[in-house]
Amino acid sequence: MSNNRKGCRSLFTRMKLLALLLQDFQRTPVWSCILPRVVRGYSYYKDALKKLRTHPGAVHYLGEPIKDKRFKLSDAENNFSDGKTARFQIPVSGPKDRGTYYFWAERNDSEWIITKAELDIKSKPDARLLIVKPK
Repeated sequence: MSNNRKGCRSLFTRMKLLALLLQDFQRTPVWSCILPRVVRGYSYYKDALKKLRTHPGAVHYLGEPIKDKRFKLSDAENNFSDGKTARFQIPVSGPKDRGTYYFWAERNDSEWIITKAELDIKSKPDARLLIVKPK
């Protein structure tokens, strides 16, 4: 067998091993901590949280400061972005109460716009506070 064929087999074996390692890496808790931090840096995420933190009703019910908690990117139904649209469900808390913040965003050219945002408050299970009204 020629050295070229051995080299190709060796390279292919290394690539398969790397693919398996990456699959394992994606399932580790470290990976699930890194990606949400990346998402927190995106403009739509920052803008959505700013709208929540400056909303008088949210401040009234949750208190200040309002903190966002860990969310699961593995929940693709509620937490995703495809580059044109984004939808997230974020646990939030303040000194008075806690809840779940839902927001939807769309990208127009180079700018993200929060199209809708709502807050579920734990102590008010039958009500949802509208943070950004859909147009």
